[in-house]
Amino acid sequence: MEVKAVVKKLNESFCYIDTEDHFLKKSIIKILTVEDEASKFKSKFRKYGMGVDKFEFFRLVGEAPNQKIVIPTGLLPFLEKLGIQQLKSEQEFSDEELNEFIENIENSLPFNLYEHQKNAVKNSLKFKQHSCISATGSGKSAIVSLICEFLRLKGLKGLVLVPSIDLVTQIHNDFLDYNLKDLHNSCHLIGGENQEKHLNNILTIGTWQSIMRMKEELPKLDYIIIDECHGLKVDTKSLDIVLNSINARYRIGLTGTLPEQPQDKMAIFSVVGKPHVYIRTNGLVALGLATPVNINVIKLKYSTQDKHRFAECSGYPEQLSFIKEHNNRNMLIAKLADNASQKTGNTVIMTSHIQHGKDIFIEIMKLRAPELVIENKNIIGKKSFEFQQQFRVYFINGETDAKTRTDIKKILESDESAILVSNYQLFSTGINIKKLSNIILASPLKSYTTITQSIGRAIRLHVSKDTANIYDFVDMFSDRGVFAKQYQKRKTLSYEPEGFPLVEREINI
Repeated sequence: MEVKAVVKKLNESFCYIDTEDHFLKKSIIKILTVEDEASKFKSKFRKYGMGVDKFEFFRLVGEAPNQKIVIPTGLLPFLEKLGIQQLKSEQEFSDEELNEFIENIENSLPFNLYEHQKNAVKNSLKFKQHSCISATGSGKSAIVSLICEFLRLKGLKGLVLVPSIDLVTQIHNDFLDYNLKDLHNSCHLIGGENQEKHLNNILTIGTWQSIMRMKEELPKLDYIIIDECHGLKVDTKSLDIVLNSINARYRIGLTGTLPEQPQDKMAIFSVVGKPHVYIRTNGLVALGLATPVNINVIKLKYSTQDKHRFAECSGYPEQLSFIKEHNNRNMLIAKLADNASQKTGNTVIMTSHIQHGKDIFIEIMKLRAPELVIENKNIIGKKSFEFQQQFRVYFINGETDAKTRTDIKKILESDESAILVSNYQLFSTGINIKKLSNIILASPLKSYTTITQSIGRAIRLHVSKDTANIYDFVDMFSDRGVFAKQYQKRKTLSYEPEGFPLVEREINI
């Protein structure tokens, strides 16, 4: 068979393809060029008819017409259908060695491993470049811990990249909880209060914000593990960190969901390869490892006057502001939160913007302490936590220090009817509160990834609950309005694929 292209490895991040077949070259470029469908809705496209934005996951080097195509190694399997040869990656450790490790380590763990965890660990170490899709609550921290422990025993230097400061300490503490004391003691932490930046230890755990300026250090790494790898989107610092780890032969990503946009999926695949699904949320529920979920959809029907005012909004930002500032809407959310927390347990309200969260917090306080005038210092600030403790209504955002966030999480694990107002960005990823019964989605969402991650916060098992309740508010200015369309996406991409029971009802506000 005639070889039409030569593939050579530049490093662990990139390879190049050399071919004189111009038709083949065009086919490669076509596969590695992704259109941004969302750009069709941008004002410049609508107003001027400009072309759709495109993302190119390759670069051409050398003189035309004999240019080589440089691509991330994770995308090479996507070209196999064109007859492009695949780079050979020798399995470094035998199946027998991996099975023996799992068998031995399981004897020292304080819990039994599930098959999906064992398979994820073994396949990650076997295939080196590996993306694990495993639902929130499926024990991804155990998967990360065991991969790190195996590679530590082999003398390999690594980095666990996490999206938040909370997860830096959480994963480090998990090592101790899993009786992996040597792994725990060998770690260096970067982020938050840990400001000493180096990669000299056998393992480092850090946030992308803390690691992104350490480009010269990254080639030291033998492996990199990306927790919540759905954040490896186009043009992000976290993606740059992985690509700059040019000698990391193991690159492993874990997430419960992949992003919706094709270019963001391609960015993830470029560094951790094609996705491998290990378990979904419905699989966890079937095994008795997750709490069954009920989706309660509340369709808000607005008055004729409100519809006229809404129609005068010039674009999506104004439309969003209209509903966030709608007093009756915020009052309804506050009443629901108060009732749900009293009847079924701890409740989290999630918003997209800080001010919206503050407004809802104030409405809840009107119910719990109507005689008080709530000031900004009661919501955020040095003494806000002490104030909030009195009424068991809490507020956190990105400015809330790590200690206060930790204290609030501890309270939510012991309280029976507390309310937390947070934001999607902070709460939807990596925060583990088992004693959580209700999540209220107070702001409309486009991203089904965020929705799925948010639901994952409520499915963890706890003796205090038999089911987890998700409340989804849909603003029905029309059946084909922007917020109604967003809900249909949530329904078809997040709720229905997982088989969650769904009840819709209408409320006039």
